[in-house]
Order: sequence, then structure tokens, then C-alpha cells
Amino acid sequence: MTQARGLVESALLTGLSVILYVGADIPVLGLLLALLSPVPLVILEMRHDLRLGFASLIVGSALVLLWGGPIAALSYALGFALMGLSMGRIIELKRSAVEILGWSSLVSLGCKLIMAVLLFYVTGLNPMNLDMSGAQQMMDMMLKLPVGAELSAAVRAQLEATMKIMPLIVPAVLILVAVIDSAACYWITGHVLGRLDRVELPKLPPFSRWRFPSSLMWAFLVGLLCTWAGASYPAQAGFLIRVGLNLDLLVRTLFLIQGMSLAAWYMDRRGLPRIVRNVVLVTLAVVPFLSQLATFAGIIDMCWNIRYRFGGDRS
Repeated sequence: MTQARGLVESALLTGLSVILYVGADIPVLGLLLALLSPVPLVILEMRHDLRLGFASLIVGSALVLLWGGPIAALSYALGFALMGLSMGRIIELKRSAVEILGWSSLVSLGCKLIMAVLLFYVTGLNPMNLDMSGAQQMMDMMLKLPVGAELSAAVRAQLEATMKIMPLIVPAVLILVAVIDSAACYWITGHVLGRLDRVELPKLPPFSRWRFPSSLMWAFLVGLLCTWAGASYPAQAGFLIRVGLNLDLLVRTLFLIQGMSLAAWYMDRRGLPRIVRNVVLVTLAVVPFLSQLATFAGIIDMCWNIRYRFGGDRS
């Protein structure tokens, strides 16, 4: 590829990334566009050298600065551009999808933390102390919808409990968001590269074979212990309860994923159509009662390896 062609392609990919980022303000469609924004820069970094990657970062941030000001430029540079360029470099260096996603998630988390610190110094807003007034207004609007009084009271209690916990679990939420946006970016990039260049990125193991180490149970117990200690020793309650709640959220999420993986394994063995399997998995993830059942199943599978005991699967 000639230097001129490389520059033109880099400029087009940078412009596409900026357009997708700007389009994130569009209602509903904005989330998809935000997830797509780092993808052109992943491809740019894979096709060209680091020098053009840094040039793209600077030019893209400057364009966003002209469009939305310094906060938007900072958000684009750290939340999207740097993450995309880093993932492109990591894909070049690693051969395992687990390693690529692990390192990309760490980079994404680091970018989010740096952005939070810079925003704190620039605006004075502490992201670890969320202002829930907006959420309170949203809850009041939702409760005005025509639902039964009994259901309304139950929903109100659930939402109020969630809002009380939200400011305490910001670290765990940041970690989960870093993993989710890295996984989404990697998945989309794989599909785009497969169609454009016939390049296949390393794949994760089939979802029905996902298992986490049983040592996670210790983290779960530590979380429970911290929460109990926080309630018993008021002097350290704030710190201990924060640690306990964040550990609890992270470990329960992994329990849920393992439970869903167990369900996928069972449905694959029964030969269910893929569309039915996927609908069931989504239902398990979004319906609270079923999510709790899947979480419990994940704990059992983590401790006793159901797939090996009843199916001879040693993975």
C-alpha cells in the first residue's frame, strides 16, 4: 500500500469514527453508533503503523473538539479512539481471544478511570458520588404509568433500593462496562473484517463450554463478610459495604454467565434450534426471577461441574 493511499484510508477511517461518535446523540440508534465508533480505528491500527494511529487520535479529537467542546473531545479520545487503537495493536500482538479481550478490557477500564479523574479536576463532579436526582425524577414518571397499585408499590420499592445502591457500586459498574464495550467492539470488528478482508479474528470457546474457576466462591464469601462487617462496625461501614457490594455484583454476574452457559450446554445436547436457544438465554438474562435461578445454577455448576458429572464434558 502506497503512503498516499495509506493517508487517504486513515483519514476516511478517522472521519467515519468521528461521525459515528457524533451520531451517538441520536435517540435509540445512538447506543449502536457509539459501539461502532472505535471499530474503524481498530481496523486502521491493524492495517497501518502506530504513527498513523496517533495522528488519527489527534485529528479525530480535534474534530470532536470543534464540534462539541473539550469535554466531548476528552470523551472521544479516551473512551473511544484510544480504546480502538489499543485493541488493534493488541490483536496484532496476541493470538488468543481471551487474552485480547482481557487486555482490551484493562485498557478500556484505565481510559475510563483517567477520564473520571480528569473530569473531576475540570468540572468538580465526582463520578463516585452520583447525583441521583435525575433518576428520582425518572422513577416518579415511571410510577405514574397506569399499573396496579400493588405492582406500583413493589416497583417503587425495587427502584428505591436500586437507587440507594447505585452510588456505592460505581467501580463494579465501570469494570462491567469496560468488559462489555470491549467485547462488543471485538465482535463487531470481527464481522467487519470478515466481510472486508476475509480476515478471521481468534474466536472465544463456544458459550456452552464457558466455566469460571471455583475459587470465585472465595471472592463471593469475602464480599458477604465485608457487607456483614460493615453492618456490624459502623466506624468502617462505608468502605466495607462498598467493597462487599462491588465484589457481590461482579461475582454474581459471573455466576449468572456460568448458569446461562450451563443452560446453553443443556439446550445444545437436546438439539434445540439456535434461535430458540438464543431467545431462552436472553430471557434468562433479563427476567429477574429467571436470572436468580440461572445464578443459582451457575453456583452449583461452579462447585460440582454439572456438565462433567452428567455429560462427561471435561472442558
